Amino acid sequence: MEPGCNEFLPPPECPVFEPSWAEFQDPLGYIAKIRPIAEKSGICKIRPPADWQPPFAVEVDNFRFTPRIQRLNELEAQTRVKLNYLDQIAKFWEIQGSSLKIPNVERKILDLYSLSKIVIEEGGYEAICKDRRWARVAQRLHYPPGKNIGSLLRSHYERIIYPYEMFQSGANHVECKQPPEAFGFEQATQEYTLQSFGEMADSFKSDYFNMPVHMVPTELVEKEFWRLVSSIEEDVTVEYGADIHSKEFGSGFPVSNSKQNLSPEEKVVRTNQCAGEFVITFPRAYHSGFNQGYNFAEAVNFCTADWLPAGRQCIEHYRRLRRYCVFSHEELICKMAAFPETLDLNLAVAVHKEMFIMVQEERRLRKALLEKGVTEAEREAFELLPDDERQCIKCKTTCFLSALACYDCPDGLVCLSHINDLCKCSSSRQYLRYRYTLDELPTMLHKLKIRAESFDTWANKVRVALEVEDGRKRSFEELRALESEARERRFPNSELLQRLKNCLSEVEACIAQVLGLVSGQVARMDTPQLTLTELRVLLEQMGSLPCAMHQIGDVKDVLEQVEAYQAEAREALATLPSSPGLLRSLLERGQQLGVEVPEAHQLQQQVEQAQWLDEVKQALAPSAHRGSLVIMQGLLVMGAKIASSPSVDKARAELQELLTIAERWEEKAHFCLEARQKHPPATLEAIIRETENIPVHLPNIQALKEALTKAQAWIADVDEIQNGDHYPCLDDLEGLVAVGRDLPVGLEELRQLELQVLTAHSWREKASKTFLKKNSCYTLLEVLCPCADAGSDSTKRSRWMEKALGLYQCDTELLGLSAQDLRDPGSLIVAFKEGEQKEKEGILQLRRTNSAKPSPLAPSLMASSPTSICVCGQRLPVRLPEGEALQCLTERAIGWQDRARKALASEDVTALLRHLAELRQQLQAKPRPVYTSATACDPIREGSGNNISKVQGLLENGDSVISPENMAPGKGSGKTDLELLSSLLPQLTGPVLELPEAIRAPLEELMMEGDLLEVTLDENHSIWQLLQAGQPPDLDRIRTLLEASLE
Repeated sequence: MEPGCNEFLPPPECPVFEPSWAEFQDPLGYIAKIRPIAEKSGICKIRPPADWQPPFAVEVDNFRFTPRIQRLNELEAQTRVKLNYLDQIAKFWEIQGSSLKIPNVERKILDLYSLSKIVIEEGGYEAICKDRRWARVAQRLHYPPGKNIGSLLRSHYERIIYPYEMFQSGANHVECKQPPEAFGFEQATQEYTLQSFGEMADSFKSDYFNMPVHMVPTELVEKEFWRLVSSIEEDVTVEYGADIHSKEFGSGFPVSNSKQNLSPEEKVVRTNQCAGEFVITFPRAYHSGFNQGYNFAEAVNFCTADWLPAGRQCIEHYRRLRRYCVFSHEELICKMAAFPETLDLNLAVAVHKEMFIMVQEERRLRKALLEKGVTEAEREAFELLPDDERQCIKCKTTCFLSALACYDCPDGLVCLSHINDLCKCSSSRQYLRYRYTLDELPTMLHKLKIRAESFDTWANKVRVALEVEDGRKRSFEELRALESEARERRFPNSELLQRLKNCLSEVEACIAQVLGLVSGQVARMDTPQLTLTELRVLLEQMGSLPCAMHQIGDVKDVLEQVEAYQAEAREALATLPSSPGLLRSLLERGQQLGVEVPEAHQLQQQVEQAQWLDEVKQALAPSAHRGSLVIMQGLLVMGAKIASSPSVDKARAELQELLTIAERWEEKAHFCLEARQKHPPATLEAIIRETENIPVHLPNIQALKEALTKAQAWIADVDEIQNGDHYPCLDDLEGLVAVGRDLPVGLEELRQLELQVLTAHSWREKASKTFLKKNSCYTLLEVLCPCADAGSDSTKRSRWMEKALGLYQCDTELLGLSAQDLRDPGSLIVAFKEGEQKEKEGILQLRRTNSAKPSPLAPSLMASSPTSICVCGQRLPVRLPEGEALQCLTERAIGWQDRARKALASEDVTALLRHLAELRQQLQAKPRPVYTSATACDPIREGSGNNISKVQGLLENGDSVISPENMAPGKGSGKTDLELLSSLLPQLTGPVLELPEAIRAPLEELMMEGDLLEVTLDENHSIWQLLQAGQPPDLDRIRTLLEASLE
């Protein structure tokens, strides 16, 4: 930055390179590649491949260091000079008894050093005052014109600087004449770890720029750095860790086992080095840098072969400047020359050149030493001495090959370039200290020459071998030895070496092909290794290579066999049609040759065509087992792959047509099997007939055949069952209907069967409604059958429990009827008659057991009317067990009715019925008293005629059943009538009619049998009236009913 210039102008960016992975793996080669461009700028930046992420190898927990302290305005030499000047002038005025106060000009501290320097450059104070050039001084200090600043600068110069300048020129003051102190940075006192140092750095940066660390732009940091460096007003102090040796703490990068030496060049450029990037500094380039915050960087010094001349020139430059060397250049060259075989060729050549120059110079210098008269000499292992004990006291060069010392002045030595600067002692007291004799140095040089020229010797042998200049082809082993020599002696990659490698690769490829060819013949491999053209090219290539290969004889033998086979195959193909066996035999022989012959391909086509045509013929033969569609489709696919011929094309067309027809019929069959609208058997038969001549197995057609066969068997079963001696049973019809519905065939008989089954179910439903109570525990068949276990102790509740436990036996089982018996009308009738007898006997037994109990007051409420029997007994074309039972029940009822009518028609019974009718008429003819509520409330008097009349009115209908419903109080009477009846019960005595035992017994038996019927007939009622009139009233039962009604 110019004095007084506030704007920072950054230098241009240095070249940036981005190597590929292959280039990045050879760093020296890549640096050599980019060197022509990069060394023009002195430095360059290299960005590794994006996926290169080396681990951080430093042990963070053990890494501790003490940083150094830097004041930024002391970094730049110009600023440091200014600060030293100010320090000296301040000390001058302090001696004079006053303190220095630097004035401000234009609101800025006056740069006293620049003012003094410009005054001197303009000719001095007197000259400027004489020529009145103070305005020019102000202009050079970048002050604005027109403000009389020149006069102000003159005033400040005369007051502050001029006395100091006069004192400097005339006095010899001790304080001002002290030599300047060595420049360096003081050591800090606090020790840091990486983490604590990073926290401190981030905190400082964030506070200084007043923003988060990650948001501070790099441009802003760079601009502020250069401002602070050139500022004498602001003193910013930073800490940095420097000279932390990797030998002590280890490298931050993973260390490779390879021991390669690396190397680094002018023009002012800059770069911003980010994490993971490399900056290369080339020889004779000056570099400096600064960190923008917390940073961890690692520096490595390396050199390449082309650096050696620059290193020698640097040593000579340091010798002239009398500057200490970093290391001895002579020692470096001699150490490499001591082991020439370890050097690569380029380095060996460079070391040879450097050592040749060094040996020549050493000869010259030692000759001059002899001419001076120094004759004494001692060998010295300089490399074992510390550097400060082998430095020339004149030029500070580190000695290695030789040095001049004095016996009388043992504390110093000089290099042979400064033999006159050692001491004033006599030459006889001086002696030569040498590392190598002049005879040893040429020997080392010769070894380097052999190493450097070994490439030429090797290259000559390779050239003779590859060009066959001596007329002799080398063996494969000889060529391989040359390639191994280049690798072992680390010859550079050259065009000649590449030619040798290519030749060896071609020889190896030829040998591998020959081995594969011969082994293929031995193993009789089916897959050819080479074509005939490739075989001829191989033979030609083996003959043209500069290598003697004995395998060439094997290749010639194979070629002769192939040519003989080729002639035989052509003859066979020319006489087509040949026998398939001959063609197949020729084809197998060709496959065993291991070489692909064009005629073998034609033979293969002929064999494939013959095999395919034979397979098609066998598949379509009438006597052959029918193949599936998949087989036929496979044949068609195979036919598309073989070569075309008239017979193949014809067979393919026929096969395609056959498949098209078969697929069309399969589609029709599938439609018939899956369609909702089922087709009749005639349609299916027509489809099956059409496909009988198709020589292909059709799954859908086969399924259609099976369905048709099942349908025909079903129709036969229907005809058999419908034309039998008896009507078909319902379960048989239901089974046929279920089977018929599952068949994919339209069946006319199915509708008729479904109607019959529907009619049977409808009849059963009507019969159930007629004979069964709601939620009955009995089935219809049980109700219609005789109760064979009548008279047992089972009750309705026990029936329910037995059914729940699975112990209950229905009436059909008690009758001894199996499922097969239910299908036989004769067995059913016989069992029914037997059941009637058992039922009657059971009831008689029950009556004898319960003879002490009163007779029932009312007939069974379960009985149905004769009309219901007629409705349920309509003619059905289906046999049901319930129907058979109802038929038996009807016949039983008719038989009972005939016997009852005969009994009621007898003279004695007719007279009783007539007498009972007259009694009813008499009761109906008597007037009925009218009861008011007041009368009803009067107390009942014993013997009152009204009471008898009341009873007669209530009992005038002799056929009424005394029950809580009949005796319920009317709307106006309240409970009066029931109370009246209760009071009159003691007056009810004796039967209405006198029934002789001869009449009573038959009527009671008829009544019992009529009660067992599931129907109610008029004769039941007549017999019941006679039996009721012929027995005294059951007063206890009537009283119980009245009490229940009164509650």
